[in-house]
Amino acid sequence: MIVKELQFGIKQYSYSQDFSDDDKDQLISYLNQKYFDFDNYEKSAPGFQTTSRINLLDNTDIPQFKKLKDSFISSCFDYINEEKIIKKLQEEEYHIWSWVYMDYLNSGRIGQVFHAHNTSNPYSISAVFYLHLPDKLLDNRTETIFCLGCNKVYLPSIEYNWFLYPSSFGHYPGNIISKNRRYTMAADIWFDCNVL
Repeated sequence: MIVKELQFGIKQYSYSQDFSDDDKDQLISYLNQKYFDFDNYEKSAPGFQTTSRINLLDNTDIPQFKKLKDSFISSCFDYINEEKIIKKLQEEEYHIWSWVYMDYLNSGRIGQVFHAHNTSNPYSISAVFYLHLPDKLLDNRTETIFCLGCNKVYLPSIEYNWFLYPSSFGHYPGNIISKNRRYTMAADIWFDCNVL
């Protein structure tokens, strides 16, 4: 795992040595067959998204989900510096929601949809992992943007990397003006505790 500190507490964890294009193909094929090609997705959310109130990382249908979960938890161990929360992570005393967001041709996100994850829990971390990114120039793809204070932070466009950040950070995905699909794994992890 290679760690890179980005701005405002956003951290990048590279797993490009651990994930292959075959892993990506297996995941995308599974997601299309189970969700996206059969209208089995959350209709209330823009774009196409598996339901966000489950832990897709616990899926046991294909081994690539375990690989994703292990890399996410490993990243969390590095990201967290509070002893009580690290102990809860070690003892698997946490909650996770995880889902995949797929979009193309703006998929209903015209005008951008600004949002944050799990804002009701102060002990929560959110993350994204790009499974597949269309070509930036050919597909007119723009980056995910975080709006922090009066600052814009653009998330680097890199597959097989977890980007971790506080769940309260507002953001919106970039646009894609093509039929080439983008697949993004997202996850929220939070803990029942009081560290004060």
